[in-house]
Amino acid sequence: MTTLSALFLDDLPDLLRPDFTSSIAPIDPLRYLAPEQPRMEGLSTLSRQLHANFISYLPDDLLVKVDRCTMANSLEARSPFLDHDLIQYVAALPDRYKLARGRSKVVLREAFADLLPPAIDRRRKMGFGVPLGTWFRGHLRQFVRDVLLAPDARYRSMLSGPFVARLVERHLAGEANLGHQLWSLICFERWLQMLPDWTKRAHVA
Repeated sequence: MTTLSALFLDDLPDLLRPDFTSSIAPIDPLRYLAPEQPRMEGLSTLSRQLHANFISYLPDDLLVKVDRCTMANSLEARSPFLDHDLIQYVAALPDRYKLARGRSKVVLREAFADLLPPAIDRRRKMGFGVPLGTWFRGHLRQFVRDVLLAPDARYRSMLSGPFVARLVERHLAGEANLGHQLWSLICFERWLQMLPDWTKRAHVA
């Protein structure tokens, strides 16, 4: 789960400046799961992955997006499959009811097989993604360069400027789609830029 959702899991040694790394505590990419370890003991690999997804990616990403999108349109959304009793029941089911021969959500698909047409049952998942990669190679191309390649960018006190520059150039050259990595770096840089004013206003208040 961490490998699927992390942006720089394998690149952290190259992304972080050595002097910054030596000034902080060792980084444990699984720290967020530490409180859940007792509850995950004895579970299958699939169940552990689903549990990690349930306590991190679901509340911190998917449900946030649903809430923001619906509230922006004056709607109050509900997620019926997140009913407490239903979740407890499904979590306890054997793995073969969840994943079998590459077919996911087995018990759900079979429960609704007579109600959903095959085209819907077999359709690929459609998420909330936006085409960051395309935008950053198009009308936001110069914006990316201005923010991340600026000599005075504030992230440079913690992150490797050459490594970030390589990410930018690889993406713009079409060698890889690094849109999400670049977006996270842009957000980090903008946060660092705005932080002094926020801190100053907080002290005045």
